[in-house]
Amino acid sequence: MNDISKSSETELLQDLCRKYGIDAKVVEELIKIGKQFQRMERRHGIYDELRRCIRDSIDARENEVR
Repeated sequence: MNDISKSSETELLQDLCRKYGIDAKVVEELIKIGKQFQRMERRHGIYDELRRCIRDSIDARENEVR
């Protein structure tokens, strides 16, 4: 993937996340996790990793509010 399309994809992701009130870094981390498990025959553990990522995000947000 060239830098221009990657840049435009990043901008699009950031725009959508802003629009819907979602942290772009969390979405990027979820995509990264998905890619790590992509080529596995059995994606054992993917749901645990996704849950951990989401839980960590929620915890961090709650800590920011305090």
